[in-house]
Amino acid sequence: MDASTLLNRLLIRGKFRHLHALVRLNELRNMSRAASAMGVTQSALSQSVADLEALLETTLFFRHARGVEPTPVALQLIEMAERMLHALEDGTQALAAHILGATRFVRVAATASAIENFIVQALPAFTAKHPEIHITIDELSGQALDASLSSGEHDMVCCLKRETLPEGWSFHSCVEDRLVPVCSTTSHLAQLDVVSAEDLGRATWLPNHVRTASRRGFEYLATRHGWTDVKTLNLTTRSISLTLSLLQARDLVTVLPRTLIAQGIRTGTLLELPFSIDVPHWELGVHWKKSEASPAARILFEALVSASHDRGD
Repeated sequence: MDASTLLNRLLIRGKFRHLHALVRLNELRNMSRAASAMGVTQSALSQSVADLEALLETTLFFRHARGVEPTPVALQLIEMAERMLHALEDGTQALAAHILGATRFVRVAATASAIENFIVQALPAFTAKHPEIHITIDELSGQALDASLSSGEHDMVCCLKRETLPEGWSFHSCVEDRLVPVCSTTSHLAQLDVVSAEDLGRATWLPNHVRTASRRGFEYLATRHGWTDVKTLNLTTRSISLTLSLLQARDLVTVLPRTLIAQGIRTGTLLELPFSIDVPHWELGVHWKKSEASPAARILFEALVSASHDRGD
């Protein structure tokens, strides 16, 4: 079957339920669980898969005793289906917002640190003042964040300053950031008047994801101070909320951006340990393509910058 024939078949006979079935089955690898997640019967899900296999004249899933396994053809189709469903979700959100009165739209990609430090402060007043502007904020990190700068899907990207940017993009600094060692106020490290490299080397560490600045800070400390057998928790995560919860539940230490723990320090649940990580400070702010920004994006940009100026420690 050539590409034109395949495209015509999908356009004429393909359905969104086919794409949904593909993605759910790939996630759960079990017909019963996938059907339950979709809110359909198992026979209806099986029929959807069978219909799509007949349409494409190929096998999409291998069946076995424990569930299903996608074929190489299915994996290619699933990647396309995920992009299409993601676009459909965004489109329906924008449509619903338009029906409810929004006439202008801004899409923002942001790290948890940017959300915590200046986006949250800006949004209450902004949304009250500009009900005609609908904002979509995607919390991203790692490769997904890098991709948001090159894909053009977002009007602005709020995160640590990137050293290299696509053509036309610029950066506006909002908050200066730095890495600090942090633990719960109930940790044994919190009881020490002076914290040495040896104290940190003997502690149990909560490692961050390999593509985070926090992980690089931890690795810098380990190399700098010769920690060859440092103890780490058998868990790695990008989730800030999970990281903060684990710090309070266990006697652990980790490295995080100072701006991200400011609230915990204010409430007395977290402690910035008195130990310097002598790596360069970073700037946290807004990346955007100013020359191509819409009026709505410009209004939001000014609100974010204003909120960062009003921010207190």
